[in-house]
Amino acid sequence: MKRWFTTAFVAAVALMIGICLFAGTLPYRTQSDESNALSDFSRDWAGTSAGTVLAIDGAKYAAGEDSVTVSKALPDTLPADAVLYMRSNHNEVSCFVNGRELLCEGVCRERTFGITYTGIWIIIPLGTSDAGQTVTLEIEKTDGNMGQLPEELLLANRNALTNALVHQSALPIAIASFMLTLSVFMLIAGFLLRRRNTGSDNSIAVWLAVFIFMSAVWMLTDDNVPRLFQPYNDAYYFLSFYCFMLLPVPFTRFIGECIPKSRRVMLWFSGGFLLSFALSVVAAVFFAQPLSLMLPMTHILILAGFSTVLVYAWRDKTEEGKLRLPEVFWGLCLFVAAAVGALVSFYFGAIRVYALLFRIAALLFVSALSMGTMRRALREGTRVRQFEKLTQIIPGGICRLNCRDGLSILYGNDTYYRMFGYEPEEAKADGFASFDHILLPEDREPIRRALMDRARNNELYFEIETRALHKSGKLIYMTTANRYLPEKGEIVSVLTDITLRKHMEEQLRIQELEFRVAAEQSDKYIMRYEIKSGRLHAHRKAVQRFGVPEVCENAGQALVDLDFIGKGSLEKYWMLFEQISRGDVKGSAVLQLYARDLSAFRWYHVDFTTVYDHDQQPDQAVISFYDVTQQRERELAYERMRQEAAAVPQEQITTFSCNLTQNEVDESSGSLINDLAGGQDFDAYTKAYSALTHPDDQSALRRLMNRDSLTARFKNGVASHTLEFRLRLGGVYRWLRLNVQVVKYADNDDLKAFVVIRDIDAQKTSELALIQRSETDSLTGIMNRAAYVDAVNALIASQGRRRHVLVMMDVDYFKDVNDTLGHDMGDQVLRSVAADLRGTLREGDLLGRMGGDEFSFCFVNLYDGETLKILLERVRSELNHNIGGGLCQSVSIGAAAFDGTAGDFAEVYRKADLALYQAKENGRNQFAIYADP
Repeated sequence: MKRWFTTAFVAAVALMIGICLFAGTLPYRTQSDESNALSDFSRDWAGTSAGTVLAIDGAKYAAGEDSVTVSKALPDTLPADAVLYMRSNHNEVSCFVNGRELLCEGVCRERTFGITYTGIWIIIPLGTSDAGQTVTLEIEKTDGNMGQLPEELLLANRNALTNALVHQSALPIAIASFMLTLSVFMLIAGFLLRRRNTGSDNSIAVWLAVFIFMSAVWMLTDDNVPRLFQPYNDAYYFLSFYCFMLLPVPFTRFIGECIPKSRRVMLWFSGGFLLSFALSVVAAVFFAQPLSLMLPMTHILILAGFSTVLVYAWRDKTEEGKLRLPEVFWGLCLFVAAAVGALVSFYFGAIRVYALLFRIAALLFVSALSMGTMRRALREGTRVRQFEKLTQIIPGGICRLNCRDGLSILYGNDTYYRMFGYEPEEAKADGFASFDHILLPEDREPIRRALMDRARNNELYFEIETRALHKSGKLIYMTTANRYLPEKGEIVSVLTDITLRKHMEEQLRIQELEFRVAAEQSDKYIMRYEIKSGRLHAHRKAVQRFGVPEVCENAGQALVDLDFIGKGSLEKYWMLFEQISRGDVKGSAVLQLYARDLSAFRWYHVDFTTVYDHDQQPDQAVISFYDVTQQRERELAYERMRQEAAAVPQEQITTFSCNLTQNEVDESSGSLINDLAGGQDFDAYTKAYSALTHPDDQSALRRLMNRDSLTARFKNGVASHTLEFRLRLGGVYRWLRLNVQVVKYADNDDLKAFVVIRDIDAQKTSELALIQRSETDSLTGIMNRAAYVDAVNALIASQGRRRHVLVMMDVDYFKDVNDTLGHDMGDQVLRSVAADLRGTLREGDLLGRMGGDEFSFCFVNLYDGETLKILLERVRSELNHNIGGGLCQSVSIGAAAFDGTAGDFAEVYRKADLALYQAKENGRNQFAIYADP
């Protein structure tokens, strides 16, 4: 506030106080002359109880007396409309002229309260006929009052007395008038400041205006003047008394608004004054007790309340240690001192001194309060205007919220309203008057409660994120940085639109969630390494696989100490760790790591990516692992194949490598097979080899040498393939071994195949001969018993519902041939039988010697019973002939049909053997077919 305002206000108050004091000190004159309006009538009274002449002014009762009667003769002539005027001290006064009782105006009797705190005034009207008569006063002390005679007694004309009393009341009238004017001015100023300074709280000015107004009313109604015109109206007394009792209420509320820390205590004092007021009303109305009984309680409350206010006013200092409201503090000090002096005067001294002292103190106090309030209001107005000017140029939404009025908007800059699609005037017209107007309905109560709780907890600075609705209906995310002002009960909020950031955070959250889900569901293990601190954070999945701690300090050496790194990978590990530590952007390596859940070392491909801070310094490295054990083993197998191929003479081998994905041949070597494909693609090699392959092996070669098939089997985990096949070289078929190893290229996802073809003809021929010898009957050249049984069992297992026939055959009387012609002839007969059977059976039928002269053959896929009989008869007839020496060759045959439901060879053999037995029983040289019973 400007210095000139303070100076002008102080000068005006001082001038007003000076005028009031000057007006109040002009005395009225009293003389005994009849022509004068007033004459002193207080001396030379005869006291009946004392028997002496008394001067009424200031005299006391005799000790132990409760009443006194005094008398004096009236002048011989009385002015027109003469009256006796006296001031008493709550005494009951009766007046008699020659035994006739006169009416006393303002007498305190029978609950008539025509009295004031400044002294009881009593007017006794006299007639002209009472001149020269003796007037008698009976003065009786009331309960609780001192035995004191009237302070003042005048004989006067009524009009002159009225003028004198009005003149005597100039000081309280002037003070009250000034205070009434000041209260109206404060009230108007408060509303004007609120209207001019958007959002300014005028509750301080309103409470101060009410306090000043009630003080003025109390001073006016407590004076003599109103009762001169209506002497028997007790309303003035009630109004004066209750104004005095309620006067501290608006004052404590005023202090509570000025000093928020004292608000709760001031509310308690306000309640105490209201309770005292209620008790006085109950005592006066229902128990007919004088109102003055409540005065001590009121005085105690006033002193306690004002002393508490004084303490809070002293404690309420700024951060610099200065008083916020020095006028209030020093004015309160003066008022409390004057109040204490007035109460001492009231209880122990002259009442009129008390009244004058209290009124002057009240005037000074009210002036100090008004000056402090106006200075505060102007300073606040200046601050608000500066605040508004500043906020208009700040690119952000700023508002002030009233915590005491449901977060109503005291002020919002243009940017604040435009954040939500409004212009300032349009927002007010649309009802945008509170902070929660633009909040989502479900967020209003939680946000309001959060703001109010922070304010109640005196949190000076806090932030809250919330959602809001744009005028267009679009959802807005915003953050509010808040400053709570406890002395004003306001929150200053700075709003920032974070919708874009929120959407980005949501996208990041979803991406992080996707990353976590992908990490959980994929075969990758994630760790994060803090480069500066050397701290390693392992993802839960990595902890489960490797058994490393979730947080590992000094991770470089700690992982080695945990035996996490395979011995053969230590050198690569330290090279990779050095890359991470120096902040390389990316890097990778294949390391052998210990998987604790598998209790084995496995190969892992390790990748890292470095994340940099805002200074572009390496901050963290994200490390991922995935198991490449299978791939590593394929690569090792690939290397072994290459090494083995390099050790084989070139004329015994042919190798070539190709890109399966791109169908491109990279390189070829060896001279076993000439370049049949002419250096073309993989499919050309397959086609050229297939054309020279033995017909029985062509399908197998085509299935293996197929790019799609190799790719699919690689994805299913099969990377190595072997095939032995026959290829025509130099006009003859030779056995070759084909090996294919499939791996991934190191720099992309294409598949690479390494093909090795070696000459194994000598080895394979030897193996086949060995197999043939192990499966062939040495005498007849057909399958021996073991090989034949395996072949029939395989037929039963693989043919499903197809129908076959197992045949058992014996040479009739073969013992006679051995005994008559010799064993050599017997062997010749068996070889002849085997040869005849090979010529008689169909292609694909099975034939084997079971032992001795017992043979067995199997008709494969034979469904017709008549055809079976024809075939059996042809066999019988073909083997029936003369062998010399008087001996003829014949055979007995037993047959049993079977399909895939048969258990095994033994079951079918049993049935065929039963049929053979039946053929022998029937006379031999015939066949029998087993029929199920």
